[in-house]
Amino acid sequence: MLTLSDRITDERVHGSLYTDQAVYQQEMDRIFRMGWLFAGHASEIPQPGDYVTRDIAGEPLILSRTVEGEIRVLFNRCAHRGNRVCVLDQGNATSYRCHYHGWTYRNDGQLSGIPFAKGYEEPLEDLRKSMSMAPVPRSEVRHGFVFVSLAEDGPDLDTHMGDGGLDMLARLSGMSPTGEISLGKGWLHHRLGANWKAVMENQVDGYHVQFTHASLFEGASGPRKGITYGQKSGAAVRDLGRGHSEILFEAEHRRQDQEFLWIGSATRAKLPEYSRAMVEAYGEEEAHDRFVAGPPHGVIFPNLFLAEFNIFVVEPVSAGVTNSWTAAITIPGCDDISLRQLRRSEAAMGPAGMLIADDSEIAERNQAGFGANQPEWVDLTRGRAGVVPDPELSYAQLDPDLTGELPQRAFWRQYKSLMVS
Repeated sequence: MLTLSDRITDERVHGSLYTDQAVYQQEMDRIFRMGWLFAGHASEIPQPGDYVTRDIAGEPLILSRTVEGEIRVLFNRCAHRGNRVCVLDQGNATSYRCHYHGWTYRNDGQLSGIPFAKGYEEPLEDLRKSMSMAPVPRSEVRHGFVFVSLAEDGPDLDTHMGDGGLDMLARLSGMSPTGEISLGKGWLHHRLGANWKAVMENQVDGYHVQFTHASLFEGASGPRKGITYGQKSGAAVRDLGRGHSEILFEAEHRRQDQEFLWIGSATRAKLPEYSRAMVEAYGEEEAHDRFVAGPPHGVIFPNLFLAEFNIFVVEPVSAGVTNSWTAAITIPGCDDISLRQLRRSEAAMGPAGMLIADDSEIAERNQAGFGANQPEWVDLTRGRAGVVPDPELSYAQLDPDLTGELPQRAFWRQYKSLMVS
């Protein structure tokens, strides 16, 4: 019987890794409960008392903004008898009250009140030290993105992100004149009958676009329709290290030297508010460069996808079931680009969306195919011969062929290092 290590090579992976429930349990223990995961964004809780609830690696969490303005991440569990404290997806409260026995906590997690407290031998002050809500072991914020680790020890967040992950966050934030973006318009939820790894691999797969999304291309128009995704495209794929990768559309955008290809070939005339603010913030030359290059299209291992002006997160449920969450990015103070992006996100990711429906169907067909015993292996060799050191980033590798499978090999290399070590 093949070991886990034997099932992952530099050029192929065994199909059982997408279907084996025992492997899924190991992933939860070794990747999701030991590493760093995206939990939310500061813009979702802008005011003191704001909170959102999340399920991260099977753990219910609360992200809150304290009265002092700090971001706290707590386990959503009463310290008394384990009841879930916050049951709503979001809200505003300076305190939380457990519905089971009425225990009350400040929104930083500190125990503040117990009904019939005389039933306990210890004074309330002593109980506060031992019976407050528990914070997650580690949490950090980068460019407004809140990351958590459920492990007390391990690499710090910057080590996990590496230069490549941090650079993508910085480039995304740099598409705002203030350096701030917002995810405050809410999340779209999809439940897929597919393995989470196949879903993530697809996000940086430049090979599938003209086939899986053929109907979208038939109805689309503009410079990005055929050139950007075609064989003559200047777009490339990049391995950023530590499992992070991206489709480098900016290479093709710069070749065409056209602004706003990444948001429906808009123009400054259609985005006057945003264009003016960016020029005022960065100057004409730098603003033009950012308008041309656009935001990143990349994966931060293991489950965060920066989809240009959308954020996509996967939540593994089992070996064959995945929850996906998508949020549109808006730019505070720039209603013109924000409204345009909201409509684009609805068209691509919404209930009648043209993009995510295709990818979801392909993911579920993948899962059905993995159920066959033969052939045993999934091939990832496409583009291996063309990989070169990235001329701009010393820590990265580049495949100038958009259809190469360099990002998938990068993903599996990091996966193996965590699962086998």
